[in-house]
Amino acid sequence: MNAIVYPKTLIQAVRYFSDPQVAHEFFTDIRWGAGVACPHCGSTEVHFLANQLHWKCAQRHRKRQFSVRTATVIEKTRLGLDKWAVAVWLDVNAKNPISSYELHRAIGI
Repeated sequence: MNAIVYPKTLIQAVRYFSDPQVAHEFFTDIRWGAGVACPHCGSTEVHFLANQLHWKCAQRHRKRQFSVRTATVIEKTRLGLDKWAVAVWLDVNAKNPISSYELHRAIGI
């Protein structure tokens, strides 16, 4: 099994996460490393809807469709996963705590 090599510098992070598919896979791996599960019922019987970047739970309940953002702090944001991935990279690799204003300036939002 090949280990994923994540970016080590900011410029590498921006380039690496600029592809929306890579950013989506990054957050999917972080959230569900062992396999995707429905955040509402916990079922692992889910099907990926590639055109919408959503999953659909096989169990019958409300909110059968969900995304990697569902039930997280980034659920209601309109910011793309590519920018969130760079923001996470900046925060994790900062020597000191990073302020939201500094993050806003660094990402350009």
